[in-house]
Amino acid sequence: MATVSLVQAKLVDDPTSPYFPAVKRLLQVRELVAAKDINRGTLKNTIDEALLSLPGELEKRTAEMDEAARVRKQMAEMGTTTGSINIGDATPDVMKELAEISRMLTGTLDEQAQARERLRVLTETLTPKVQQ
Repeated sequence: MATVSLVQAKLVDDPTSPYFPAVKRLLQVRELVAAKDINRGTLKNTIDEALLSLPGELEKRTAEMDEAARVRKQMAEMGTTTGSINIGDATPDVMKELAEISRMLTGTLDEQAQARERLRVLTETLTPKVQQ
């Protein structure tokens, strides 16, 4: 007597693989992209988390950030920070508008479009007029 069992093949991730966390995050990205209303902020964060889940990426990003901090410190010590924005350079109304634009950029596509338009208007308002 023989017993025959049919098993349906299924793709299964190996939890011991170093790529397992990244695969899980990328599957989340696929779900976010398939959604009717895409939240760009959540999508961006999930993609970044997936990238950082890859072996060696966190260490690489940390090294890049450490190098950038070293360069900024060196520039500050040498007094070559011209062109940077200091605390208090922006008025409260500009800061409030930028905060609102930032919030809108993580919202729905319609809110993101409105935020881009508000940013364009703010930029035009703050840009010095060229005298001829």
